[in-house]
Amino acid sequence: MDPRTRPVRTICVADDDVTVRTLLRMVLGKWGYQVDTRVDGEDAFASLSAADGPRLALLDWLMPGMDGVQICRRLREEFPSRNYYLVLLTARSDASDVQEALRSGADDFISKPFSPMVLQARIEVGFRTLEMQKTIADFAHRMQQLASSRASQLVHADRMASLGLISASVAHEINNPASFIAVNLRTIGDLWPSVVASLGPDPTDSDKARAASLVGEMPAILREMDDGISRIHQITAELRAFSRTGHSNPGPVDVVETLERTLRIASIRMKGQVDVRTSFPDRLPRVAADATRLEQVFLNLLLNALDAMEDVEHKRLTIQVAKSETMLDIRIRDSGSGIAPETAESLFQPFFTTKPAGKGTGLGLFISRGIVEEIGGVLLLEPPDGSGASFLVRLPILEEEIR
Repeated sequence: MDPRTRPVRTICVADDDVTVRTLLRMVLGKWGYQVDTRVDGEDAFASLSAADGPRLALLDWLMPGMDGVQICRRLREEFPSRNYYLVLLTARSDASDVQEALRSGADDFISKPFSPMVLQARIEVGFRTLEMQKTIADFAHRMQQLASSRASQLVHADRMASLGLISASVAHEINNPASFIAVNLRTIGDLWPSVVASLGPDPTDSDKARAASLVGEMPAILREMDDGISRIHQITAELRAFSRTGHSNPGPVDVVETLERTLRIASIRMKGQVDVRTSFPDRLPRVAADATRLEQVFLNLLLNALDAMEDVEHKRLTIQVAKSETMLDIRIRDSGSGIAPETAESLFQPFFTTKPAGKGTGLGLFISRGIVEEIGGVLLLEPPDGSGASFLVRLPILEEEIR
């Protein structure tokens, strides 16, 4: 880069010898650097520790108060995320001294008396290193943002996969109330001409009878249609809420309400063929979580339980919530064939699945554990106790509700 267009770079020079400070200020200024001179270690540390302070320093090893080695050590300990390039100026040249300097956090050392050419080369190396460190840090930050974005997309994709697994049942569940509405509309359509005729000047006995029949049935017809519309609205609203994208929005969450919403979604697949038993104590404390993501965890566990019981004659799903001193324990147990010990070890690994091709992504439990651990909880498969499998979700209670 042309020195005339290069941005001004600042170097902190710390030396208790006024002659050395003056010489370095003159030489470095001639090379186009801005020089921040300090007379002792405490003064140099204050300059370097400032948020907008220099990041490259020439430090005398021996200074009153805090020496150059102590400055290096404190900067590395107190500001581990910052990039510094610290060069010690010293008359020492013993190998053990050099080792001590580098281990303390110094990046380089220059022996006194030093050659201006060597000094200039070392400084150029220092600024190149700082530039590369900044480039790497910026790249790492972008990669972290990308990873976070991809992780969010993966969580959403798993939600969509869960909904895909119940899509056929959703269609059936919506079709039932829609069919009632359609039948009732046809009934009204068939009888309505008789209602109109019965209000005319010369109604027939048949029209009167048909109109009376519609009047008698109308309250039940309207009630059935209202129930059907409410059921369709409830299903679509819950599915829409479950499938929405967006960042995690932690807040106080009622676990029982979340479980009940998830059960309503999962019930679409149960078709009344599963004996669901719940044990939800009253007045449970809330947890800090994102309600939608917590629903995703519970839905994954419920769908897995339903898959495990697919070929079982007596399907029983047990959901229990219990409170310990600082945690809520949610147990979801099925009456399926259970999980083999050799399979249990791989259960939470990404893309591992025991389901047939096309029926699972192998990400449900992996993502669910990540969601639970993100809020300080635990998700695990409990040791076998009879038939079926039991999963435990342990969630931390809100601190203000611990009593």
